[in-house]
Amino acid sequence: MRLLIIATRLPYPPLDGLVIPLYELIRELSSRHELWLAAYVENDEPGIPERSAHLSSMCTEVVLLPKLPQKSALLRALSSGLPVSVGPYASADARQRVSDLLTIRSIDGIICHLAHSAAALEQTCTTPACMIVQDALYHLLRLNSRLHKSAVKKSYYVLESKRMLRFERATYPRFLRCAVVSQAEKERVLAVESGVPVEVVPNGVDACYYKPDSSIARSEAVLYMGALGASRNESAAWVLSTEIFPRLRVQFPALQLWIVGNCPSRRLLDIGRQDPSINVTGQVEEVLPYLQSARLFICAQWTGTGIKNSVLQALAAGLPVLLSPAAAEGFQGRPGRDYIVCKDTNEFMTAATRVLTDEPFASELGVQGRQLVCERYTWVRYAQCIEKLLQMDMGKPCSSPAGIA
Repeated sequence: MRLLIIATRLPYPPLDGLVIPLYELIRELSSRHELWLAAYVENDEPGIPERSAHLSSMCTEVVLLPKLPQKSALLRALSSGLPVSVGPYASADARQRVSDLLTIRSIDGIICHLAHSAAALEQTCTTPACMIVQDALYHLLRLNSRLHKSAVKKSYYVLESKRMLRFERATYPRFLRCAVVSQAEKERVLAVESGVPVEVVPNGVDACYYKPDSSIARSEAVLYMGALGASRNESAAWVLSTEIFPRLRVQFPALQLWIVGNCPSRRLLDIGRQDPSINVTGQVEEVLPYLQSARLFICAQWTGTGIKNSVLQALAAGLPVLLSPAAAEGFQGRPGRDYIVCKDTNEFMTAATRVLTDEPFASELGVQGRQLVCERYTWVRYAQCIEKLLQMDMGKPCSSPAGIA
């Protein structure tokens, strides 16, 4: 097939949970389909030529779509009722470039990555299309409103959630199929628009790359990884560093905490400077050395949705993994065998203590967790599922929503 992938940003380098699935999808599909990539960029983004060149090695053509400037995007959103976060993508120039691609290149099908990218499609678009929703955005915005103490920020996220709900309700019916990462996300999408054909397509992991290495000695360290610019990830790192880890250190004085991820907050950096046993690394070139060296992975994320790529990587690397219920939401494993679900800090303490003192138990937990991802969470399977979404109804046109002009 001749496929056009529309992305909200250039999916390279694959460093976070939004970019990694799209990059891996492109890599898998490029071996058996002819791909075009249309990706939004900002003029002052670093490394656009080099990043585009890398993606061009897998795609027939990479087309850069201009985002609206911040002020224009805000005015566009407010005047049209679009969510503020969608405003930058509502560019007439971007829609024209995509329309030209569809016509000139005789595209068979479209894959839109995230709801925002639907702003690049003309209302008259009839090319069969599917959307990788990943997570219901209105729900994430609602969760964000609960994380902030500021009344102004709370009000903003509540209003933005309502705008996003309207946008998603208008957008989802445009697509032949929508893909989400978990059953819970499917139910949230159907709550928006009950008639939408939604399929659960879990994220994957490169288990050949993220694997245990018996030649590397495990350090006395607890690991957490995540994009720390996201409030739910920052909060998880904060809970771990201030509520769980200090109690563990009482029992295990030599224990260290590694917090790995880009854009750490000031309070995380401060606690890392104040406590030599806590290493807040910021962005690193490779996370694999941390996964292969730590004793335990803890994700104490009390809010959030979907499947965490960092958790998949930890499981693939054979690390014993402890998860909050929110972090475990999208996984189809066996709690207590593949990973452990902890409902509060006391349960995290109990489970972490057992992992750190019972080597056979920790080893078996790591083995079973890796087996889970090898069987159910691979990028090959992910790409095959997305292919099937397009092939199920290729003759059905992509209808038009209200709200995007």
